[in-house]
Amino acid sequence: MDEFDQIKSYINYVSPMTDEDLKPFYEERKVKHIKKGEVLISEGDTNPKLYFIHEGVFRYYILLADGREITKDFAIDTQNPICTAFTSFLHDQPSVLCIDALTDAKVSVWSKSYFLNLMKENVSWLAFTQRFLTGMIIRKERKEISFIKDDALQRFEHFKIEHGCLLDRIPNYYIASYLTIAPESLSRIKKQS
Repeated sequence: MDEFDQIKSYINYVSPMTDEDLKPFYEERKVKHIKKGEVLISEGDTNPKLYFIHEGVFRYYILLADGREITKDFAIDTQNPICTAFTSFLHDQPSVLCIDALTDAKVSVWSKSYFLNLMKENVSWLAFTQRFLTGMIIRKERKEISFIKDDALQRFEHFKIEHGCLLDRIPNYYIASYLTIAPESLSRIKKQS
């Protein structure tokens, strides 16, 4: 699938949109190649960019005072390809999150000012944004409930359903961090499931 079709497919999955509405968005993009390990957004950065992942996996994480990194989420080319530090992007605040590439990646990039103008000028883009953000809220709520109610094995089973494609694409310690368990526990759980 070419890049236009990737963008079109995902956007139409979230909220139907005509090619006429999509083409200016597609034509405005800049393409960027990102190497594995490259940091897209660091803690303290103010993020004025929106990314669409054509190829690759990114990790949202938080740096703790003791130097540990806690994985909050993943942005994946095949599932949730829109990536940014949303609080920073929407409110011009320094980011608390970091985002880095777990694989080599190819992304399309748009400026915040372009995207906000697009939403003001085109009701289809406003509808897309509302549906996209609603989906994020629902996904976040499900994860929070699971992390409160479920044991580690159940959380891993949920992870396999939602992010199963990552099991062979990224190191286990990122998955363990996301599940808030030790890597040794993840190895044990993988044997059980």
